[in-house]
Amino acid sequence: MHSPTTTKRSAWLLLIACTCLAAPAWADDHGAHGRSAATPGGTAPSSGSSTKADVLSTEEKPEDKPWEFGATWETHRLFIQNDLAGAASNKLVNHLFLHLRWQPTRNDALEVRGYFYERFLADPGETGIRTDDTSLYYAHYADLPWDIRTRIYAVATAPTSFYSKLSSVYTTLRLGAAGHWKKDAFSFELIGYGETNIAKYREMAGGNPNVQYASGVVAELEYKLPINHPISVGLTGVLHWYWFYDITNTAASSIPYGVVQDAQFPKQPMQSSYGYQVYVRGDLPRLPHVDIDLTVAYAQGDPSIGYTSTLHDGVSHAYLFWRQTSQLYFALATRY
Repeated sequence: MHSPTTTKRSAWLLLIACTCLAAPAWADDHGAHGRSAATPGGTAPSSGSSTKADVLSTEEKPEDKPWEFGATWETHRLFIQNDLAGAASNKLVNHLFLHLRWQPTRNDALEVRGYFYERFLADPGETGIRTDDTSLYYAHYADLPWDIRTRIYAVATAPTSFYSKLSSVYTTLRLGAAGHWKKDAFSFELIGYGETNIAKYREMAGGNPNVQYASGVVAELEYKLPINHPISVGLTGVLHWYWFYDITNTAASSIPYGVVQDAQFPKQPMQSSYGYQVYVRGDLPRLPHVDIDLTVAYAQGDPSIGYTSTLHDGVSHAYLFWRQTSQLYFALATRY
């Protein structure tokens, strides 16, 4: 591996981001906070699209403007810069998130989302810039008593990412439900989802099993400070569970000599990962028809670099600070 020349590619991504700022944007109701799915390991690698598609604005849109276009630029830096083992490519990661939304009614929304990310440690001949999966999102909203706004949503992905191609994934299908409560300066959101991966093969390139099913829960609490300038502080927590394809549990007559199955776990056991973040977000000066906000956060895992598995060296643990996923990041989001 080598560290490629980064000036040109950084300028290229920055140019896209600036173009989106000039032709601005819609951002999630929580910026890019409601984080959710990943696949576990010592560090659980993840697709950004799998999570950001869960968080959709609950605010009403102007009647004369049912569509919105948006962009979010994120820069992530791990606190620990050495002794990272296989996570060394996550020392510094840039992420660009684009989305186009159409809301024909107050209670229905359709959105297309695309992602790019940039790592500064890449294989020879690579630029370090890759696409993530593209996702199509539909949500239906409903109002409940006690100022609760709910939504049921569905997501389908297109395999435009490098890892989906390695995993032979055709699409990921997700169903979820969420409730958003707001009272004075406080707001709270709870999201739950289940998904399945439709893949050509049970295992990805290299022999690791693909995720067959996954589920997760995301909870976020936010408080707007009682000052003139709109600044919010918040806390987000996520939990994920995974069920993998069984790549070794075949008929007894076809098991090759030397292959021994685990009597305690005849099938792939469920695995899990977790993450959380603490953030501060503030609105920047407004441009004509353009809203811009900046988020600074400490996070223990996220979709850009993955989440922390509860399994470490064969033993289940939960750490508040894990060196391969503990990070500081900022996000600049726009909405038009």
